[in-house]
Amino acid sequence: MDVKETELLRGNAADHWYYRSKARALERLLSGLRPHVILDVGAGSGFFSRYLIDRGLADEAWCVDINYPQESDIVENGRNIHFRRSISDLSADLVLLMDVLEHVDDDAGLLREAASNASPMRPCARP
Repeated sequence: MDVKETELLRGNAADHWYYRSKARALERLLSGLRPHVILDVGAGSGFFSRYLIDRGLADEAWCVDINYPQESDIVENGRNIHFRRSISDLSADLVLLMDVLEHVDDDAGLLREAASNASPMRPCARP
C-alpha cells in the first residue's frame, strides 16, 4: 500500500477487502515456505510484510520505498521491520513487489534489481 493510500484509509488497510484478499492470497502462495528475510520493494506502509510478520510467517522485513520521509526501524511481534529509501546487498528469502511494477518506467530493470537480492528459499514445516 503506497503512502498516499495509507493516509486515505487512515491505517485501516486490514479492514479493506482489497488488501485483505491480497494478503490471504499471498499467505496461500507461501504455504509450506517460511521466509527468514523479506525484501518488500515499493512497500509503502509495509502492509504485506507486516501481515506476514504478525502471523509469524517471516522473521524480518526490509521495506523499501523512495517516498518515505525518513528511514526508520520498528519491532513488531518481536521481529524487526526496517523502512529504507533504498537498499543494496541484501540477501532476502522473499522479494515482494506488490502493486509496484505498473508504476515504474523500467519495470524489467526494477524486477532484475530486486531479484538480484533474492536467495533460494527451501520448503519447511510450519511451526
